[in-house]
Amino acid sequence: PRLSVCRRLLFGLASPPLQLTQNAIGLYLNLFLLETARLRPILISAVMFSGRIVDAVSDPLIGFGVSRTRTRLGKCRPWLLAAAPLSALAFLLLWLPPRDSWGDSGRLAYFLPAYVAFSLAISCYYIPYTTLTIRISSCPADRDSATAYRMAFEMLGILLGPLFFTFIVEPKRTSVVCSQLEWANNSTRGFAGNNSTREGVDEEQAAYLTSAAAVSALVLLCGIAGFFGISELPDNVNSNNKGHQLEATQTSSRNDELKVKNSIRTYLVQCKRVVTYRPFLRATVIFITLSLSWHV
Repeated sequence: PRLSVCRRLLFGLASPPLQLTQNAIGLYLNLFLLETARLRPILISAVMFSGRIVDAVSDPLIGFGVSRTRTRLGKCRPWLLAAAPLSALAFLLLWLPPRDSWGDSGRLAYFLPAYVAFSLAISCYYIPYTTLTIRISSCPADRDSATAYRMAFEMLGILLGPLFFTFIVEPKRTSVVCSQLEWANNSTRGFAGNNSTREGVDEEQAAYLTSAAAVSALVLLCGIAGFFGISELPDNVNSNNKGHQLEATQTSSRNDELKVKNSIRTYLVQCKRVVTYRPFLRATVIFITLSLSWHV
């Protein structure tokens, strides 16, 4: 059966969690850690970079886990059900105000695992979700349409994530002057700038937490919509469709071993083409340089 408009809408509605959280983190987490959590800049870089490393390592492992999942609910939907509340909770924990008595080591010991946990949780949500694209329908036109809905909702998530922080946090920011922060003495931390009082900082912390709670609620709602609104095709349907496609492109005389060898050979050839394509290499170097400069 063709994919209904309602199913496409629900599939798209499940897409924003990554954009909601990552854009809010990209714009405001560094400010929160520096101005509100009073974490040293070098430690902030360690926190952010550790999340990138874990994300790069975990993505292939999560993809492998999704491919090995066998449940009556499907391969991907159980991941959405488990990862959505974990992602919402981990995102909220990132914005909890630290205690003055924690010190630099205590703050690092809290925020680094919290950010790593969030990176893992959101990857456990988004990778199975994108995998669902090929499992919601056997019709290529339906898949393309569902992808269009997904991209539209992702653009909405890009705008909504920072929007909460902009309207809730910005009026409460204490405009801290970094040069006047007393990093070494947590009990006599300096507050500089407009509204830089203890009460003002408490209000700023509450504003960050309120914004994070709103985003976390949206993440949870998107996960619920994805789990209950998306239905996966059975494995035998996907296998039959793949078999028909293979029969149209390959001769029936090839055995399984030859197919595997040819697939590996083709994969290696394509990899060689990618890594030797100069525009791709230039774009990769630029992307890595910008990412490193952002965190350093």
